Amino acid sequence: MDGVRDLRDDQGLLAYAVWGEGPALVFMQDLFRPLDSLDDDPRFVRLLEDLGSFASLVVFDRSGIGFSDPITDWDRPLVDTWAQDLARIIEGVVGEPAAVFGTGSMSGRTALRAAQLRPQLVKRLVVMNVLTGYHDWEGDAQREVVANVDGQSDLDFLSLVAPSRADDPEARRERERAGRRGVSAADAQRIWEKYYRDPRPEGLSEITVPTTVLLRPDVAFEPAAASTREVADQIPGARLVELSGADLYPSDGDLDEVVGAMADALEVSFGGSRASELVTMLFSDIVDSTNRARQVGDVEWRALLERHDDATARIVKRHGGTVVKQTGDGVLATFAMPTRALRAAAALSDELSRVGLPVRIGVHTAEVERRGEDVNGTGVNLAARIMGQATADEVLVSAAIPLLVTGSDHEFTSRGQFALKGFPGHHELYSLATPASRRT
Repeated sequence: MDGVRDLRDDQGLLAYAVWGEGPALVFMQDLFRPLDSLDDDPRFVRLLEDLGSFASLVVFDRSGIGFSDPITDWDRPLVDTWAQDLARIIEGVVGEPAAVFGTGSMSGRTALRAAQLRPQLVKRLVVMNVLTGYHDWEGDAQREVVANVDGQSDLDFLSLVAPSRADDPEARRERERAGRRGVSAADAQRIWEKYYRDPRPEGLSEITVPTTVLLRPDVAFEPAAASTREVADQIPGARLVELSGADLYPSDGDLDEVVGAMADALEVSFGGSRASELVTMLFSDIVDSTNRARQVGDVEWRALLERHDDATARIVKRHGGTVVKQTGDGVLATFAMPTRALRAAAALSDELSRVGLPVRIGVHTAEVERRGEDVNGTGVNLAARIMGQATADEVLVSAAIPLLVTGSDHEFTSRGQFALKGFPGHHELYSLATPASRRT
C-alpha cells in the first residue's frame, strides 16, 4: 500500500490509500476497520495484494471512521452519506468511472446506493454477502449486536461472521483492536442505531450498472444469504456466483476463490503473470536512525546512508542475492538458499557495525509471489516482523532456518517465544552468531 493519503474537497477530508496497478477498483472494508489497521491481519493484506495484482485498488475510510472527517448530518441516511464519500473518491482520486466492490452490511449497501445515486461513476458493481438491512432480523438480535460494540453483550460476533477463524485468538484480538481504532464505542453505537432506523433500500430494479453478486450460500450470518439472493433477483441482468465456505467477509475463508471471482467479474486475468517461489528473505534496518541522523547532521548522515546502500548492494550481490527494494533505512533482499542469506546477513552486520551503523536483521524462508521486481505474501510480512524483534547487531531468524541449514557451520541461540503482530500464537526465534555479535 502506497501510504495513507488525504482527499480534501469542499465537503471535508477523506483518507484513502492505493494498492497495485491496473483498472481502478474501489473497495470499502465493512464495519469500522480503519486504514491504519489493514496490515495487522495477514489475510487482509493478502486479499489487498491479490486484488492489487490486476487492479489499481483504492481503499478509504468512510465519514466517521478512522482518519476521515466525522459525520455531521445525522438526519441523512448513512448509506447516502457514504455513497457520496465513494463518489468523491472516484471523482477526486480515480478521475474516471471505476469498478466498485462492497461487502457485508454497511459496505455492501453503500455500493448499491452509489450505483443508484451516481451510476455514471460506477463502471462495474460487485457485492458479496450483501445485507441490505436488519429490518427482517429479530429485534433482540439487533440489540445484541449494538451492545456487543461496547462489550455489553456475550454475543460471539467473530463466530457469527468468520467461523473459519473463530478459534484463532490473534484474529479475534485483531478485529477488536481494529474496531476500537476505527471509531469510539459511543460513535459505533450511534452509527449502528442510526443504521437500523434508516429505510430499507428500494429501487434496486432500477440499477443499470453491470453487476456481479457473490454469495457463500452456507454463510453463518443467516440474514445475509436471503438478502444476497434478493439483491441478485432484483437487479436486472445481475450474475449470481456461489462460493464455498460460511464466512461473511472476503478476507476470511478461501481467498483465491474470492479473488478469482473478482477477476472474472472485472474481466481481467488473475495469477497468469504472478510467479510463486520459495525464497529466503533478508530484512535489515538501521537501529535508532532518527536519533543518529539528528546527532551527526544532514551531510554526514547522507554520506552514511550512501555507505550503507553501497555495502548492502555489494554484499547481497556477492552472496548471490537480489536487492528487491530499499526500505528507507534498510533493505529487503531475497536469496535462493538460506545459507547464502545467512552469510550475507553476518557480513552486512559486521561491516556496518564497524562504521558505526548498527543494524538489526531478520531472515525467514517462505513461499512468495513475485509481481514485477517486488515480492508479496504473508511470508514477507513475517520476515519483517522477525526483524522488528532483533536488537542492534543481531541477526534473528525464524525456526525454519536452523532446520534448513542443519549440518552447516552456522550457530544459533534460541531467543525464546515471541508474539508477532498479525500472526497467531507464539513463534520461537533464533539469534545467529555473527562476527559483530561475537565482539560484544
